[in-house]
Amino acid sequence: MYPIFVFWYIQSISFLSQAHVASALNMDGRKSLVVSGDYYDIPDEFEGFDEEADCMKAIAQENEDRNRYTDILPYDATRVKLLAGDGSDYINANHVSFKDGDVELHYIASQGPLDETVADFWQMVWEQKVSLICMMTGLVERGRIKCHKYWPDEGQTQSFGLLSIKAIAETDEDGFMIRTFVVTNGNDERQVTQCHFGSWPDHGVPAEAGAFLRFVAEVEAVKGLTSPTVLHCSAGIGRTGVLALTQIALALMQKGRVADISDIITKLRQHRMLMVQTESQYEFVATTLRDAEKRGSLAPAISNIDISTWRSTSLTETVEDKSNSETKETKEPKERVDTFTVVEPEVTQSEADRSDTDTEPDHNHQYSELANTHSELANTHSEPVDGHADVAGKKKDYEQSLKHVTKKPKIN
Repeated sequence: MYPIFVFWYIQSISFLSQAHVASALNMDGRKSLVVSGDYYDIPDEFEGFDEEADCMKAIAQENEDRNRYTDILPYDATRVKLLAGDGSDYINANHVSFKDGDVELHYIASQGPLDETVADFWQMVWEQKVSLICMMTGLVERGRIKCHKYWPDEGQTQSFGLLSIKAIAETDEDGFMIRTFVVTNGNDERQVTQCHFGSWPDHGVPAEAGAFLRFVAEVEAVKGLTSPTVLHCSAGIGRTGVLALTQIALALMQKGRVADISDIITKLRQHRMLMVQTESQYEFVATTLRDAEKRGSLAPAISNIDISTWRSTSLTETVEDKSNSETKETKEPKERVDTFTVVEPEVTQSEADRSDTDTEPDHNHQYSELANTHSELANTHSEPVDGHADVAGKKKDYEQSLKHVTKKPKIN
C-alpha cells in the first residue's frame, strides 16, 4: 500500500516546491517553507505550569502505579478520561489537536502500556473510536523494558477486560510492521491497525529518513478521517512528538504554508509536556523536511527518486542519551472488574508523547502567571470525538501570550 502513497507524497511535495517553495538551492531566491529556531528556547510545558496544580490526577497516590515514568504526566486539562472500568478514569494519555485553517489533525499521545495498564489502553482505544495506533518504540531497548506487548501474535486472540483482541494480519514493510486487529466488545467489533516503527536506533536518531518517510506515508494511508490516532513510544513525548510534528509540518507545506517547527512544538506542549524531547529529534525533523523540499524542487523526474537514499547528512549525533528518569518496575496486573459500556466520550484535547530516548529534561524553570488561561482550555473540550471542538479561537489570546521565557541546559 505504501508505495502508492509515497508516490502521492512525493508528487505533492514536487508540486508544492515548484509552485510555492524555493529551497536553499533554488534560483528564484524564494525562501523555504521550513522555519526552525533554537530548540532550547521552547518551553518544556505551557506557561505557568505547576505539577501539583495541573497534574493532580496523575500524582494521586492511587494512580502512581499507572505511570511508567514519575516525571512524565498528563495535564488534567487535556488528559483522556476512561469512561468506565475498575473505578478509575485515569490513563497516562492526552488529547492533542492542531488546527490552522483547513489543516486539522487529532491525536491521543500516550505512554507505552505497562503490564497492568494494557486493559486500560484497549478500553481507551475502544471508547475513543480509534482505528489507528502508531507505535514508535521497541518492546526492549538497551536491555530496558520500554513497552509491554499489548497485542497477541498473528492468528491468536487475547482478552483484556471485556475486550477481545484478535490479530488477523502482520506485514513486514522493511523498517516497520503493519498489524491488523479485530477488537470485539460483546456483539460489536471494529478493525484497528497498528503501524509499528521499530527501526529507530537505540541511540540518537535515524541516520537517514527513507524508512521514516515511508512510515509516515503508510500512516497517512490508513488513518481515520474523524477518529484520533493514538501515538505512543515509551514515555509518549519524544518519538511520539517527532511523528506528530512531521505530519503537521508536511500538512502545512502541502497547503503552501510555512511550517514553523518551534511554534508547532510550543503548541503541542500546551497539551502534553515535552513533546519532541531532544535537540537531535528536532534537527532530524527539520533536516528531513528540508531534504524533502529540496528533492521536490530539484528533480524533474521526481517519481523516480528512491527516498530510501534521502539521508539526513547534517545529523552526526551518535552520542548515547543519558537518562535520569525513574522507570516504573513492571508489576503483576491487578484484578479488574471491567463492566464498561460505550458512551460518546468527551474530548479534552492535548499533546503528544515522551521520547523513547532516555534523556531526562530539566524541569526547574520559571514561568509567568498564565496558569488560569490554560485551565480554561479544559472547558473548551466538550465536543464528542467525531466532532472535535474547534478551540482555536478561544486559545488565540493565550497562544499569543506565550513567550520563550527560559533556556534549557543543553544535553551532553
